[in-house]
Amino acid sequence: MVIMHFYTFAQDSNSAIHEFGLNLSGPHTFGIRYRAGSENSLLRLTLSSIEGSDQNSKAATNTSKFGSAGIAFNIGFEKRRLISDNLSLYIGSDLLSSYGSNTANYDNLSQKSDTWTLSEGLGLVLGFVYRINSDLDISAEVLPSISYSYGKTTTSSNGGNTSQTNTGFNYGLGDTGANLTLSFRFGNKK
Repeated sequence: MVIMHFYTFAQDSNSAIHEFGLNLSGPHTFGIRYRAGSENSLLRLTLSSIEGSDQNSKAATNTSKFGSAGIAFNIGFEKRRLISDNLSLYIGSDLLSSYGSNTANYDNLSQKSDTWTLSEGLGLVLGFVYRINSDLDISAEVLPSISYSYGKTTTSSNGGNTSQTNTGFNYGLGDTGANLTLSFRFGNKK
């Protein structure tokens, strides 16, 4: 029985494919995606919305500083069905996680505001993948989703502090719910 298990594992590892690519989602969001598995069933890992900013604004009587950072990580699975020689349809699901923060500091008002938000959700993946050649794939998908977000805003002004909790449900298909991925394929290149 142990020999049979190793034989089955060896067969699976020989047929494994790996894809690593650049993922574009919406007009300002990009990331990286890794897929691994067989021709018909793949694990998906997506790291996106890697962003940050630091801005300073100076006027004669005012100096303001703004900063932000954000990251999103999705993990899921997809099942593919070949519909022509180089074109496959796929369906799957992703667990969605993201974190974002914003800071605003107004020197002349002695005011500072800090906000952070965590979001968790579930998305349904529907897409097509086109095999350009044995090394490159391009895929397009939509990701309708539902998510819950939780965050806090803390404001300091003239020595006093206020805190506010922010919660909400988000659902639907926005501009970040449409993805385009160009992937380099390695491993099994059937």
